[in-house]
Amino acid sequence: MVPIVLYLTKDSGVTLDLNVSDLFNKYYSELCQKSKIPDTVLGKIYELLGVFGEVHPGEMVNNSEKLYKAYLGELKEQITSSTKEPKLSVVAGCLRGITSLMVNFTKSAEEDPSMSKEIFDYALKTISPQLEMNRYAVTFAGLRLLAKHSVQFSTCLMDHYRSVFEVMSKLCGHINAEMKKSAYYALESFLKQVALLVAEDIAQHKSKLKFFMQNFCAIIKSMESTHKELSIAIRGYGYFAAPCKVVCPQDVDLMYTELIQRCKQMYLTESDGEEDRMYQLPSFLDSIASVLIHLEKIPEVYMPVLERLLVVQIESYPQYSQRMQSICCRSILKVLAAMASKGPVLWNFISSDGIVDPVESTLRDFCGRCLQEFVKWSIKQTTPAQQEKSPTNIKSLFKRIYSLALHPNGFKRLGAALAFNSVYRQFREEKTLVEQFVFEALVIFVESLALAHSDERSLGTVQQCGSAIDHLKRIIKSTATSLNQHSSKRRIPRYFTPGKTPCLSDMVQWLLDQCGRPQTECRHKCLELFYELVPLLHDKKSPSHWLEVQIKSQGVDYLITRFEGGGLLSQPTLRDVCSPFSVKATLQWMDMLLAAMDCYNTFISSHMIKPNLVLGSNEHSRFLKAVNFFLTELALRDLHAAESCFKIAQSTSLFSPQEMDQYNYSKCTIVVRLLEYTKMVLTECDQEFWKLLEDGLLNSAFFELTALTVCQPSSVGFNMADVEVMKHLPNVCVPLLKALLASPYRSGLEIILRRRISQQSVEELYAVDLYSADTLVSHDQIDAIVSACKQINKAGILHSILQSQDPTNSKCLGSSLLMAVYKGLAPGEEKEALPLMDITSRRLADGLVQLALSLVGQGELIVELLLNSSMLSVQLPGSNRQNFLRFAHGEYFYSLFQMTINSKLLDNIDTIVPQLMEAAIQNPNMVSVLLNGMLDHSFRVRTVRKSHGSELVEKILQRWRCLLPWWGKNTSTSESKTATLSLLSKLLQIDSSVCSNTNHKSFKDVFTTFTSLVVDSTLPLNLKVQCFFLDKICEKLNAQAPCGSMESEDPKEDMHAFVNNCKFKMKLSMAESAWKQCNFPVATKLLKELHRECKLQRDWLQLWVHNFSRFSHKRSLFQSPVEQMNSMLKTIPLLDDVQSDCQRATAQVFQDQQVLLGTSYNIMASAVIRSPSLLESIGSEKVESVLRLAGSPTSGNLKDLEVGLQQKALELLCMAVKKADEELHSKNLQDVDTSSIIESYMTLANFCDKLLREEELSDIKSEMPKLLTLPVHVVESTLKSLKINSKEARLKFPRLLQIIELYPSETLDLMAKKMLTVPCWLLIGWISQLVALLDKPEAVAVQHVISQMSKSYPQVLVYPLMISSESYHFEESTTGHQQQEFVARLTSLLDVEGAVKYFVDALQQLTNPEMLFKDWWEDVKNKLDKPDFDKKKMTYEEIRCLLGEQNVQDCGQFRWKFMQKFSKEVHQLLGPSGINLFEKRNVQSFLKQGQDLLGSMQNFRISHPEPGNLKEYSPWLSKFKGNTLRNELEIPGQYDGISKPLPEYHAKMVGFDEKVKVMSSIRRPKRLIIRGDDEHEYPFLVKGGEDLRQDQRIEQLFGVMNSLLGHYTTCAHSAVVLHTYQVIPITTRIGLIEWMEKTCTLKDLLSSTRTTEEQRKASRAHEEYECWLSKIAPAKVRGIGRYAEIYKKASRTETVNNFLKIEQLVPSDLLRRAFVGMSTCPDAFLSLRSHFASSHALLCVSHWILGIGDRHLSNFMINMETGGMIGIDFGHAFGSATQFLPVPELMPFRLTRQFLTLMQPMKESGLIQSVMVHSLRAYRVNPDLLLNTMDIFVKEPSLDWKNFQLKQLKKGGSWTEKTNTKEINWYPLQKVNFSRRKLEGANPAAIISEELKLGFEKDPAFNGMLKVVLGSEEHNIRARLASKDLSVEKQVACLLDNAMDPNVLGRVWAGWEPWV
Repeated sequence: MVPIVLYLTKDSGVTLDLNVSDLFNKYYSELCQKSKIPDTVLGKIYELLGVFGEVHPGEMVNNSEKLYKAYLGELKEQITSSTKEPKLSVVAGCLRGITSLMVNFTKSAEEDPSMSKEIFDYALKTISPQLEMNRYAVTFAGLRLLAKHSVQFSTCLMDHYRSVFEVMSKLCGHINAEMKKSAYYALESFLKQVALLVAEDIAQHKSKLKFFMQNFCAIIKSMESTHKELSIAIRGYGYFAAPCKVVCPQDVDLMYTELIQRCKQMYLTESDGEEDRMYQLPSFLDSIASVLIHLEKIPEVYMPVLERLLVVQIESYPQYSQRMQSICCRSILKVLAAMASKGPVLWNFISSDGIVDPVESTLRDFCGRCLQEFVKWSIKQTTPAQQEKSPTNIKSLFKRIYSLALHPNGFKRLGAALAFNSVYRQFREEKTLVEQFVFEALVIFVESLALAHSDERSLGTVQQCGSAIDHLKRIIKSTATSLNQHSSKRRIPRYFTPGKTPCLSDMVQWLLDQCGRPQTECRHKCLELFYELVPLLHDKKSPSHWLEVQIKSQGVDYLITRFEGGGLLSQPTLRDVCSPFSVKATLQWMDMLLAAMDCYNTFISSHMIKPNLVLGSNEHSRFLKAVNFFLTELALRDLHAAESCFKIAQSTSLFSPQEMDQYNYSKCTIVVRLLEYTKMVLTECDQEFWKLLEDGLLNSAFFELTALTVCQPSSVGFNMADVEVMKHLPNVCVPLLKALLASPYRSGLEIILRRRISQQSVEELYAVDLYSADTLVSHDQIDAIVSACKQINKAGILHSILQSQDPTNSKCLGSSLLMAVYKGLAPGEEKEALPLMDITSRRLADGLVQLALSLVGQGELIVELLLNSSMLSVQLPGSNRQNFLRFAHGEYFYSLFQMTINSKLLDNIDTIVPQLMEAAIQNPNMVSVLLNGMLDHSFRVRTVRKSHGSELVEKILQRWRCLLPWWGKNTSTSESKTATLSLLSKLLQIDSSVCSNTNHKSFKDVFTTFTSLVVDSTLPLNLKVQCFFLDKICEKLNAQAPCGSMESEDPKEDMHAFVNNCKFKMKLSMAESAWKQCNFPVATKLLKELHRECKLQRDWLQLWVHNFSRFSHKRSLFQSPVEQMNSMLKTIPLLDDVQSDCQRATAQVFQDQQVLLGTSYNIMASAVIRSPSLLESIGSEKVESVLRLAGSPTSGNLKDLEVGLQQKALELLCMAVKKADEELHSKNLQDVDTSSIIESYMTLANFCDKLLREEELSDIKSEMPKLLTLPVHVVESTLKSLKINSKEARLKFPRLLQIIELYPSETLDLMAKKMLTVPCWLLIGWISQLVALLDKPEAVAVQHVISQMSKSYPQVLVYPLMISSESYHFEESTTGHQQQEFVARLTSLLDVEGAVKYFVDALQQLTNPEMLFKDWWEDVKNKLDKPDFDKKKMTYEEIRCLLGEQNVQDCGQFRWKFMQKFSKEVHQLLGPSGINLFEKRNVQSFLKQGQDLLGSMQNFRISHPEPGNLKEYSPWLSKFKGNTLRNELEIPGQYDGISKPLPEYHAKMVGFDEKVKVMSSIRRPKRLIIRGDDEHEYPFLVKGGEDLRQDQRIEQLFGVMNSLLGHYTTCAHSAVVLHTYQVIPITTRIGLIEWMEKTCTLKDLLSSTRTTEEQRKASRAHEEYECWLSKIAPAKVRGIGRYAEIYKKASRTETVNNFLKIEQLVPSDLLRRAFVGMSTCPDAFLSLRSHFASSHALLCVSHWILGIGDRHLSNFMINMETGGMIGIDFGHAFGSATQFLPVPELMPFRLTRQFLTLMQPMKESGLIQSVMVHSLRAYRVNPDLLLNTMDIFVKEPSLDWKNFQLKQLKKGGSWTEKTNTKEINWYPLQKVNFSRRKLEGANPAAIISEELKLGFEKDPAFNGMLKVVLGSEEHNIRARLASKDLSVEKQVACLLDNAMDPNVLGRVWAGWEPWV
């Protein structure tokens, strides 16, 4: 015990009383006569002496050495003696003593090697198995010595590492649990020390490292290893990871792999000994963390396993002891810290906060504990000075908590509150932290509580936020003195004035501001805080006094703005709300009204303010106006009335039941608060104030509302099915009625109440039939009358309302009503077999009884009725009709309404009890029931027990003798005696003094009764008395209608014919499926078989012919002109043969027939156009048939033949459309098959459009007779199809915009008229094309639909209009002015409150200011070069606004610091109003100054990097809060143009994440996370300085391409689609790009798989390429100029050889490695690879069609889950990379060695080639849709296109001879034409060569470049094929040849990295 006492008193005052030296000397002297001391005592003495050295080292300085000698002497004697057995207890005591002594008096190998070795040898012998010991004490002691002091035995451990490891490993498997535990600790200490020593000198100890690693590896690999052995090996891996990395880094990777796999086996599979294993898991995680730290990269494949291990550890957390919980937390934190050091690759794993987990509450609690440990550790590691200056860890933690606390997602806010509540205790103890963060945290959690307003209550966010605020309140109260002072250390909370640190008075002011918030819980909490914190201010004033001072100094408006400033001041009615109608906006306005009412009610009722002062004559308040609006417009109306009050409303809105419930709930909440407010006013305020409220509140509307709430609450909107409403609403109404009755408004109220309640309405209640079904129908109405009468009666005016001044009249009413119910239980004379009363009728009857009893007075009548003993029989619940229960009438009445009757009886005890006691003899049973019932009720209901319990007992005991016949007479029965005993026990329960106080006046009676009953042998005292009453009587009717049967004859069917018909249609469907997939041989075989069958069945023939015709049309796409003609000559006669059948068939069949015929004639005409020699090739007989079909003369003129066939096709298609029109006009749309109608319309539109396009592209005038009718057909048919929601028509819409431009006289007015009936949402996908026309003559056609969009979907229009407005040029004409006015009107409608403008201006702040200046300066220099430059074209104002004169409130510190630095320099450079731009535009020194200034700005940015928090960029964004009642901002990108939008359900912006991620690309774009009101986060990339319209349009083109792929069967079945993302251009200089999660750039992915050596070689590839360039080029040529030289001088052989040599420097399998790493199994690898190959192949073809270039490695993104490829950044498109880049791109797309190696063994010839062929074919089948969409580039070219146009004009060339450059759109038309030619089969090399010529024709290296592009016939297939009209397969072959040509790749720009 003594050692324990020493340890426990170590730091206490007890030690002062101990003389340690004396004690030591005393015990040490005992050793001199140790032979006389028992072994056990001697061992304890040795142990005690060592403890002295550990606990009191100062007293042992002079004694330690002699004590060591004593220990070693004893050990030598005991252990080395060969003649006697060792005394084990003595040995153990010595070892324990040495262990303690070595703590302060060390004996390390460096200090005293001999003694250290001697101690070690003895310790090793004690744990060695050679020493036979029958007790474990010695081994325990030896292990403890080695575990605690292994660091002092360094040399010895290294000398005996094998034996020590073997011994300890064996002991770890010992059967004794304590031994095993001690061995584990010792082994851990040993391995740690050995690992450290090995790491210090690896060369010397390499053999030892090898020994341990071999042992560990063998254990881990062996399936026979026990869990104990595995645990040793796993821990060893962790300790030896550091030295292993030095010797061989690959071994660390192997260690991690083996370690994680074994842990998976141990912990993620079921096995024995689970509990023991769970206790080992923390140390295993420590080992994993140790290995993780030393890994270069963590394999993704094992991330799920590691994640699961952590989850297992977290799940087992609650099972651990408190000590183990701390160890568990530390192990997890170590793993997370190790992973965090590996960069963003693992961000998806470690960035998800466990504390916000939506499912696992255990995980949340565990994470809270982890945070607590983290804060404890952070505080320990930080000095007070650091803590005060910058507590980095705590600051980071609080920033994260703040971010989560303001998140729209409820679970994240819950997590934030839990996090703070977990660390609150540590936080409050650190005064410096409190001083810095307490106000900031309070503001954040108040805001968080406001957000929790709409959360589910069960979520717990309100409670947790409230707890956090309560914690902070307690902290503020305890530190109020210091918080009353200003402190520079204190952080400035959100929404507070920047630069001014707040004190407690500022906080109180802010809390008062929050008291008017519409969120109820937040408002109440702020009111509470305000009330409690005001007295803590330095002047110690009460809240009322403090407010009085504030009002005196700042006026009454000070309070009004705080109570009503949440929106009520600016929008006192819904008519003042600017936003469009929505249920959400309506509810928010109601919340604002409720907030103001709550504030006035609270502050007036608590006497903090005087009502007359605030709501008196002040005109600023809008509260009464809002109340009056509510009373007159909303209170008694439904949601449609609210909608009609909005300026922008839709009267046809349909509301869901949920929306109606939400509205009624909010409305009724206001009604209740309004009633309470009025009651408060009438009771607390004087009459002068009442008069001030008569217009706004105390008016007829309010009295009407009050009357309805009392008499018919359901009509107001109250949910009367809600028990809480039924219970509490009368408690609100009755006090108000009483208050009104005492006021001058009584008469007005009575008049209104009489309209609702009359004598007649009450008398009608007498006739209620409780068993009639009609009663159930009128139940709500009767119940409302009953409830109203009860409330009015409580208020004391029922007799007045019923127009009776005699109060006795009310008693008569009550008596009559009571009798009506009483008799109604047994109507008429029938007393037997009464039916059951259902629960609804019973509830109604109970209400009638309550009303009756409230009117009848004293209650004598009720007693008479209850004692009525006439018998009734009532059907037994749940039984058949023969089983009945018999009741006395009174007893049955009482059983039904027991609670109500008991309440009445207890209210009249004085009269009721005597009446019952007198009837005790005549009706003992019923009297017993009633007395017991009253006692039970008074005992059960606490309030009744207090008010009536004692009185009831007293009244019964006063007349106790009346009950003597029950128990004291010979006539008394056992039942009556039992009843007496039961009654007596209940009396004593309520008043026990009767039996304990002998002086009690009733004691004698009670005692006599009890004693007589106790000795009564006839009474069974163990009998329970039970009272059975029916609570519910259910009536079950099992009446069953007689079953009859009707005979009917089934129609006779020929089953054989039925089966054949099914088989025929099935085969026909199979044939259709085959030809749709282009499997024409299978389709042909099936159709031939079916043709033979249908010859015998006429009704099959039409189906077959139509199917065969579609098959022929599909096949014609792949046929030559001759084959097409032959096919149609077969098809048309077949169609003619069934023409008569089709005319008699349905409209759908007739339309199909005409469409098929028309299409057949069109194909014939196309064949004639394609082949002039066609007629010569098909034979004379077929020529005659063609001429006959065309209606042409026999001369066979091809032009006439073509026109004749086209004319015939047009007639047939017009007939189909005519029939479709008739079908639509004659039927409802839902009854029509729209697919055939759409086909008719679109076939005609496509046919006419095809003829128009041929006319537009041809130099020869068409001879088509009705040529000008064609554009009319296109417009009419397309718009008709569009109206019935045709997807094809929607895709074709851009073509209509072209047509009205080309044929305005024929189509402009027509389209303007037809567009009036087109739903505007159908055209949302083309919004950019629509707004681009608003300054053009075609604007009239689209103005209506744009106007409709501005009303219905304003936010789909706002950004496109904003960006297009920058380039509008309106004509100086009447039309131009009208267009300008239309645009101005639109602009004013779309951003009434300016929210969009603020948002856009705030986004601009995220653009680096030096980039803004650079873009502006480059633009200015371009303009300075123009000869027509003048002062009017100067853009000085733009840069002045951006950089020169910014309001500090609008910009953050990032921009402000830059402005402070450069604003004066910019003004000085440009001069006043930018005059130097004009005057010095030709002065080179001026231009150089501008360039130098730009360089200074860029250097400033390098020295002042971009911050990572939003506040530094834009305070507006940082503080943003969504507002429903003003213009809400929707999250961009929610209008897909495919389905009808529902803006009311779109996610709206409610805030922004404070964290901003800065990208490393040139323009430094930033990732901004927008938070939506749907609780989701929407990350976007904010890109400044670029016109993103090109990217947006290309994404739009990708969408059209996806539609084309979906219509092509092969692509549709293989699900090949382009991955698209949202691009939202906002202005020409800024826009948003959807952030793609779980993606990685191709460059980063490849880089992540390289080793260090490979990374070094990769840089050598660049160096080798640069060296080769310099070698080819002359010495004087440098930089970009060298590339021209290699085109001029380098041969193909030289280029190819050099390229192949450089390729060898980069491993060819980097991409393959990456995909292997992403895969969890071989199947996963194949799946990922397949998806990658197909997506990349599709991307390549699509990019080539659109001329997208600059495909370097950073412009590809890889989806890390699917392996799909995504293209980004389309700054170079439509050939600009070939034409304008300094080093032209001569390859069509990227297909380098990494891609081909991944796809081995097939490389490009397998999946890649297949996908390219099918996708290109899909595009070529219907090219016009793509070309139509490209027209937006013509109508509204982006800034880049305008700059490229200028560049091309400057370069000049022979192309100008063929191009009319005076035409405004020549450049975009030229680019679109290249895409057209690609879709028509042009050779890719021919296209590239022409694009190259446009940019480099005058370059000396042009001929060399051209030669490389075209290739050689010897090496390149592209050189052997024609320049146009290639098949799809040949086009793809040319593309692949060009993309993989080493002669091309060997000359590209080095940054493109072609060798990768």
